[in-house]
Amino acid sequence: MSDPTFDSSIEARQHLFKLCNEFRQGMLITEGNAGLRSRPMALKKATIEDGIWFFSDKASPKNREIEKDPHVNVTFMTNDKWVSITGSAQISEDQAKIEELFNEADKLWFPKGPKDSTISLIKVSPVSAEYWDNGGIFKKLQFVAEAAAHYVAGEKFQARASHISEDVKLQL
Repeated sequence: MSDPTFDSSIEARQHLFKLCNEFRQGMLITEGNAGLRSRPMALKKATIEDGIWFFSDKASPKNREIEKDPHVNVTFMTNDKWVSITGSAQISEDQAKIEELFNEADKLWFPKGPKDSTISLIKVSPVSAEYWDNGGIFKKLQFVAEAAAHYVAGEKFQARASHISEDVKLQL
């Protein structure tokens, strides 16, 4: 039985991946020997059908952490949009996928190009996600006006759901 607080609509899923693709960088969180580790990653691709893709050096600690425990979290954020995705990661050396996703900027980390022997892929298959999209001008103005009124009055400001255009939880 699905949790009624989760939205499983195709529209919510499409919006989630649309938001993901608005970002160029995200944070990948893995479980290491010393606990959780976060690091910035360049997003290569995010689709409903194919998951979320990043490049990684084969010898990197994050690859070893994923091989030991594939449970990960991926986050993206700007000033008015936030995405948090929980999923399962796997390491891949699929050469066709590497060539599909590789671009000139990736040569900063893999100077020999898509055939670089150190390159691997991290594929995250989402299990659940939550996003907050406060991208509309009306919501921004409402938030600023109410926050300013509380500030001037010396009162603690409490953000409400009405300040956020969308706060959606998804079971994927």
